Amino acid sequence: MKLLLTTALAGGLAAFAAAQLPPPMTGVKSTTVFKNDAASTFTPTINYPASITYDDQGLTNAGANRFAWALSADGGLNAYKFTPNSFFQLKFTLTLTGTPISPRKEAGFLIDDIGSGIGQSYYIVNTDAHEVVAFGGPFYAFPATYNSGT
Repeated sequence: MKLLLTTALAGGLAAFAAAQLPPPMTGVKSTTVFKNDAASTFTPTINYPASITYDDQGLTNAGANRFAWALSADGGLNAYKFTPNSFFQLKFTLTLTGTPISPRKEAGFLIDDIGSGIGQSYYIVNTDAHEVVAFGGPFYAFPATYNSGT
């Protein structure tokens, strides 16, 4: 399975000059959330801001793995904590390639706003059901279908 995220962070607009803006992001904090499939080999390639690639090979049906990255304002030492008053724009392309497409492979992004009491929102694509879905609030299945590698 290969996940490629191409990122770019844009600064605030003049209209938001009085708003709290995050500092420039200078890196990415990469973490292993859990790795239940001990047979797999995980290789992260952090080339921020050009690309972030997570490559997890040799997966079995023995378990699931979850790896995450977060923007950082201190060169990747700590994940940056956005506040409810932070104005930012994040653009990226997500590509999930899983061969074979079954059993299911998933990739996506998480907006983690637990500190403000809102919670977590997940946006996920998967390989075998061809879904693009949102979790965390009301479940929503987008009308588009997803194919491995697109």
